[in-house]
Amino acid sequence: MSLHNALPPFRNSVEEAFACGANMVEALIESFDVIHANSKKTRVGISNYCGVFVPEDPQNETHQASVKLATQALNYQILDRIKDKMDYCGIDYYSKVVMRENFGVAREVVYPEGLRTIVNDFYKKYGKPVAVVENGFPTRDHDEKIKFMLEHLKALHDAITLDKVEVFAYNWWCTLHSYEWGYDYKPFFALVDVEGEEKEVRGYTDLVGSLKRKITPAGEFYGKICKDNGFSQKDYQKYHAMKKPFKMWQVYE
Repeated sequence: MSLHNALPPFRNSVEEAFACGANMVEALIESFDVIHANSKKTRVGISNYCGVFVPEDPQNETHQASVKLATQALNYQILDRIKDKMDYCGIDYYSKVVMRENFGVAREVVYPEGLRTIVNDFYKKYGKPVAVVENGFPTRDHDEKIKFMLEHLKALHDAITLDKVEVFAYNWWCTLHSYEWGYDYKPFFALVDVEGEEKEVRGYTDLVGSLKRKITPAGEFYGKICKDNGFSQKDYQKYHAMKKPFKMWQVYE
């Protein structure tokens, strides 16, 4: 249920949104119990979208109120209700979000250090290991994608080694080029491209054609990181020195 009527089922009822949230929390709690009743060793958690929210005008009280609301609603609301029914904190982190009045978003900014902030915050607040379930950037510039990846992994490495945060997983979003809600196939987050073109099928946009898969240079690089369980200082310095704009959601516009 979307409060701003932008996603299926294209309704913006506050009452239905809260009912949906309550049902989801109930389902998560029951799922935790069912899974652990059948497997004591399985770690159970959720993927929770979160961000670093800041006011556009730090002196504006309505901007500050939007930050407080966004932080509670998006970062903590669900986890606060299932904190005793999760074995880890799963987070999806993409950007710093600059807030205006009335819960309005002024812009999003690439902010790798925010990942370090978020994992520290969640680890201290909930006392559970952290998994970065989603982190990614939509671009067909492979150097830009690798730079984004390394900047965020460096921040995560600092959280682990310097701050002693227990982080056990990092996943890039996403593996295959896929449909993005509200934007069809325009954003390219993927590490593996899918050959095809957008076409309307039965009223919906679909990707048609050969659908052949081809791993990208960024995908090859990510594979090496996974195989080596790390990255070299040389690679980090190489991409860190690159001047890339990191214009958020440039392919959405």
